[in-house]
Amino acid sequence: ISVPSPSPHLRLVFFAGLFIDSVKARTALLAYSRSKHRPLPVIELAMAIIALLLFLSSFTQQRRRHGMPAYTPASASGTNPPAPERTASIAQLLFFSWMDPMIWLGYKRSLEPNDLYDLMPEDNSAHVCAHWRRESRVYARRHGRDSRSLTRRLFWFFRYRLALQCVWTLGYIVFIFSGPFLLKRILAYMEDPSIYTREQAFWFVAGLLAGGTIATVCQSQALWIGRKIGIHIKSIIIGEVYAKSLRRRDAATGGTSDGGTNAKDAMDSSASTSSTSSDGVGEDGDMSSLGTITNLMAVDAYKISEVSAYMHFLYQLPAEMVVAVLMLYQLLGIASLAG
Repeated sequence: ISVPSPSPHLRLVFFAGLFIDSVKARTALLAYSRSKHRPLPVIELAMAIIALLLFLSSFTQQRRRHGMPAYTPASASGTNPPAPERTASIAQLLFFSWMDPMIWLGYKRSLEPNDLYDLMPEDNSAHVCAHWRRESRVYARRHGRDSRSLTRRLFWFFRYRLALQCVWTLGYIVFIFSGPFLLKRILAYMEDPSIYTREQAFWFVAGLLAGGTIATVCQSQALWIGRKIGIHIKSIIIGEVYAKSLRRRDAATGGTSDGGTNAKDAMDSSASTSSTSSDGVGEDGDMSSLGTITNLMAVDAYKISEVSAYMHFLYQLPAEMVVAVLMLYQLLGIASLAG
């Protein structure tokens, strides 16, 4: 019998209950170890174990949706399985374990096109371009016209995703330095065990593992958001270029029906302008056609999408340098500025 997995909100409740019950059980165990007259905290331990089991059960992926198996194809062609990202748990989203079935399938045999997951509905080019044009129309309706540059429009369109990526990047910057921070205290405890308790030293050691894990998760999520922004930008730019090409072709066709001489002169001037603006394309005019321009812009769109996927490194690396210099200054003093 397959049981549907709980919602993400319920998983957060399970995690909060696990944290509270674990703290209660820890406090009760410490009191029991310090006093021989206290009974064993059975109730607190049982509640902590139940909360742990409930939280671990939320890691299981949903097997059925609306009476249909989770691997039922949901794409328009009916050949690709739907992306399990939508029904994945919080842990699966953080560690990308929803990709495990495909990875194991690729380990057993070579993957085929029908084995690949379908795109999420919000990642399809039609949905992205429609959303882009709808927001542009809304902005133009509010401000009279949309005179912004393409860069400003893209930044405004992806403002929420960029803000979320910034949060994950800041989390990575904080936790990447947890290793040196905790290691300094571990070495201080080894030199002088009186400055920290034994329990605190164990927490420092556990923090080394937890800090590295959280830093890896934060960096992976920031890169994942960047890659999604990259494919969306590629879809938007290619869609705009194709739309501009179609409008240009319609304008040229309309000019031909009105007067052949004027249309021929317009096409000749447009071809000459395109041939001079292209980098050494040739003088025969073939490379200045609309198809060639569209193909060249598609390549440029791919390059722009690749750059935008790693744009958070522009502020991540300087922030890491500042934090590293501050920590070295706290440790070595003015001598750290020489390095």
